[in-house]
Amino acid sequence: MIRVEDNCQRRALSEAADGAAALKACKAAPAGLTVTLEAYLAAGNGLFSFGGKDAAESRRKRDEELVVALGASADAEATIQTGNYVGRFSFGKVAFDIGSRFGDAFMQRMLNFANDIFIDDGFSPGARIEAGTMDYARALLYMMFVQALEKAFLLGLPKAYRSVARHDPVVRGRIDVARLVRDDIPFLGKVSTVAREQQASVAIVDVLAKAISVIDRNGGKRMLGRIAHVRADLAGRRSGRPVTRATVAAAQSDKSLGNPIFAPYRRVLELAAMIVRLDAARQHPTGSSSAPGFLLNVAELFEIYVRKLLARSFPAWRVSSPAIFLHAGRFYERNIIPDIVMEHEDGVRVAVFDTKYKRMHFQGRGRHGAGDVDREDYFQISTYMSHYRLHPGKRLVAGGLLYPLGAAPAQPLCHDSWMADAEIAFVVDGIVVPPRQDGEDFPDAVAAERAFVERIAALLEPGR
Repeated sequence: MIRVEDNCQRRALSEAADGAAALKACKAAPAGLTVTLEAYLAAGNGLFSFGGKDAAESRRKRDEELVVALGASADAEATIQTGNYVGRFSFGKVAFDIGSRFGDAFMQRMLNFANDIFIDDGFSPGARIEAGTMDYARALLYMMFVQALEKAFLLGLPKAYRSVARHDPVVRGRIDVARLVRDDIPFLGKVSTVAREQQASVAIVDVLAKAISVIDRNGGKRMLGRIAHVRADLAGRRSGRPVTRATVAAAQSDKSLGNPIFAPYRRVLELAAMIVRLDAARQHPTGSSSAPGFLLNVAELFEIYVRKLLARSFPAWRVSSPAIFLHAGRFYERNIIPDIVMEHEDGVRVAVFDTKYKRMHFQGRGRHGAGDVDREDYFQISTYMSHYRLHPGKRLVAGGLLYPLGAAPAQPLCHDSWMADAEIAFVVDGIVVPPRQDGEDFPDAVAAERAFVERIAALLEPGR
């Protein structure tokens, strides 16, 4: 198996986590092996997406988006390049295990925000998964499910009024005449009745219980400790019938989910369905003797993390990621989708940012490259800013690119006016993330976030 970190650029395989094993595994791969997202999915593997992006655009980019590529340097040394995905999968005869280059603590912080948990709960995948039993992305999926279920269960299980048939000495609801004639004559002290009662969906209970059992069977016993009360409640309610695709579909379409109070369970069931589906595929693989892989897009996760951090820190600003349709009716019509658009409650001021999941070291252009800011990224954010600058009734106040930072930014070097317009700020900024150090946490996360928010506030709300 080749173990490597995400987003590495033409790194020598000998420098991978287990260099000797990686070089040996590489020999089984075809020369110049390149796995795109489209090829990965075509092989029957799984992908977790946080959603929110234009579906057609995402499908179009699948054949371009890199998962992993093997190659050779000028001196014929084997190299590897990875994209923005973490997880474990096999392609042909080669197995890959891609981890996060920023470590567990920062991943956990981002996942907390994705699940609307804004405090550090000390819940890391590394600490909650039995060592060596599970790939990183699957551990993150399990952890997200546990967190989401724990939060949703505070309101109890989703319930709706259902017809319940009873055969008791006491009349509850209305008498079921057909059953009364068939079963209760002569009268033996019990009456057949039908009552409308609030009850939890059996399908929802079965799917949630099945997902928990999958996590338990795959090394997540300690992770499940925090929802022991939920597990006990589900154990007493489950039907005991096998969980099939029909069961999952019934759970996700249950009428109780129409109640806004139980809306969080939609997300819980989406995660549970993915867990059950992946487990079924691993238990009964088709077309190959290897179990399907599972990847998670960390660039999406970073975008959601920054967006929710800004939304929480600036309540007077509405934060979204809208799809803007341009050139309607033309053959080149298309959507542009900025990662983060902030609109003030006054309806006039607006700021637009794009997140980039690659570490920023503030290296400028030199003889051997364009530096840390890619040409494509610069022109992309400039396009978004131009749209809002010319939008009737809007006043663009700021825009820029946001990264995980390798060091605290020096504002004179990374903040400027945009296109010589002193009323519009252009920034290259982000959140300082220290280099990965296994076994250590990320103690300065809150301080780094606060410093970032203060820098953005100085642009959006001078004098705040």
